[in-house]
Amino acid sequence: MKFDAKKTIAALAMSATLFAMPVSALAVTVDSTGNLLTKSWTQMPAELHKVTSQDFTLTYTGVTDTVGTIAGSVTYNGNALAVNGTVPVTLAAAAGTTAPAGTVSFASAFANVDFATPGVYSFTLTENPTTNKNYSYNTANASYVVKVQVVYDDPVAKTVKVQGITVSDPSDNKQDENGGTFVNTAVDNAVLSLTKKVDGNQADTAKEFSFTVTLTGLEPNATYSYTNGGETTTFTADANGSATVSIDLHHDENVTINNLPDGATYTIKEGSVDITADMKETEGADGYKVTATGFDGNLANGETDTVTVTNTKTATTITGLAVTFLPYIGGLAAAGAGVGALVISRRHKKDADNF
Repeated sequence: MKFDAKKTIAALAMSATLFAMPVSALAVTVDSTGNLLTKSWTQMPAELHKVTSQDFTLTYTGVTDTVGTIAGSVTYNGNALAVNGTVPVTLAAAAGTTAPAGTVSFASAFANVDFATPGVYSFTLTENPTTNKNYSYNTANASYVVKVQVVYDDPVAKTVKVQGITVSDPSDNKQDENGGTFVNTAVDNAVLSLTKKVDGNQADTAKEFSFTVTLTGLEPNATYSYTNGGETTTFTADANGSATVSIDLHHDENVTINNLPDGATYTIKEGSVDITADMKETEGADGYKVTATGFDGNLANGETDTVTVTNTKTATTITGLAVTFLPYIGGLAAAGAGVGALVISRRHKKDADNF
């Protein structure tokens, strides 16, 4: 099962004269309400959106176009921010949702970053690799260059203001007037399908068989689902990314566990019997022989593992004549012999009379 949908983060690029910022006494903080980036997660099953935030890193890369001999001065939380110093940026999930959806403004991205002197301050805004097993991100568009232009608001008082902000693509250093785009893509999700079959001349097709499916390599604390007929049931992985599901199946019933992450592993038990790869004639409960096909225990590259477990119970067909029927057969033979003798006797008598 494959999803090719793209998750888009739109970065609104601002021209060099777009923002006029309020002035502080000696330093200025970016306080525009303009949106630096927005993010939404779409076309993924809602139960997989157990993501409370998406992290980005703002890295200071240097200052140019300073005034005379005045050095650039930028601080974060009151401490000097050196070249290659970093600032964490977090996009939290919107209230009432289970996935990051909302905006990061210039003000929040540059929270507690202060500029004290004129210059063009350059930063790189980078999306941190996601740890969610259900998503990947495009490394070719994982970062954008953000430049903050700071100028004198009052050269005499030496107060400064933010004159404008631009966003550029680092691959070609061109300002992106329509905003940069971070591309997030849903990974190929795998499916585990389990089908029950019952066979043999003593098999009970109404019998219910109990299975235990144990999954590992899931997204920790994420909710998944399986379908059985028209019914959907959810289950939640633990903090280690493991889950155990108990399922009851009759003959010809199937259960499908959906949206499992790439690299997940699984084990299956029918009662106390371990299902193994291409298992043959394993003794099961109630006189059934258990066989299985399609099992390998691993899910990769968005594949579907179709596991079929067959329980067979067959009675041996009786050949030859049972001893209990011999007296009846003997009686019939004797009766037949008597009738034959009577016919012969009568024929001899008739021949004698005619003579």
